[in-house]
Amino acid sequence: MVMLNNERLKKIRKESGFNQSEVAAKLNIKRETYTRYETGTIQPPSDMILAIAKFYEVSADWLLNNTDDPTPPNKKNSIPPEKMKLLNNIGYAYFGGENKELDEDDVDTILEIVTATRKAHEKREKK
Repeated sequence: MVMLNNERLKKIRKESGFNQSEVAAKLNIKRETYTRYETGTIQPPSDMILAIAKFYEVSADWLLNNTDDPTPPNKKNSIPPEKMKLLNNIGYAYFGGENKELDEDDVDTILEIVTATRKAHEKREKK
């Protein structure tokens, strides 16, 4: 049986600044179920392990204790979870309060806007 490292799960959630209810809502599961994953009382099915890894932008192998590198194979330059939370909050406001997770195109657009705004600010400061 595949065993999720519940200590890593708890650690990444806390480092990301989420509470259990927020994560459970994003994963479309009950908070109690997520709590049981973190305590090791129950093990999530493989599709949920993949969903959790995707949510936190870590590798499933790291969650399963198969590696010490949390970086997912397809995201060597991933956005840190705390910045992703900020971007999702911006997306929440953008979508009029809908609890809609941003996709990669949304994140790229927001980052382009922020970069352009920063450059414009720096240009004004030089005058």
